[in-house]
Amino acid sequence: MRKFFFIISLGISVCVNAQIEKVIPPKPSSFYAVVDNTNTLTSEQIEALNQKLTHYKDSTSNEIAIVLINSLDDYPIEDVAIRILRDWGVGG
Repeated sequence: MRKFFFIISLGISVCVNAQIEKVIPPKPSSFYAVVDNTNTLTSEQIEALNQKLTHYKDSTSNEIAIVLINSLDDYPIEDVAIRILRDWGVGG
């Protein structure tokens, strides 16, 4: 019976994990501190932020990513943020 519940739990976990992939934007080909999939920021704002955050990264070795996405699809913002950080390798 334990084995059955473990297999069901594992199956649910895999399904949930696969669904969050729809929310996570693809990793940029090179380091961009700002990714705006909502078209909220102007290109000048994105460029200015990228320059400031790249300078900050180079002077402190800390990385900051600003990612604007259209929807969380009811996922907690923490789960989406952690997934982006892990998938993109931000801070690591």
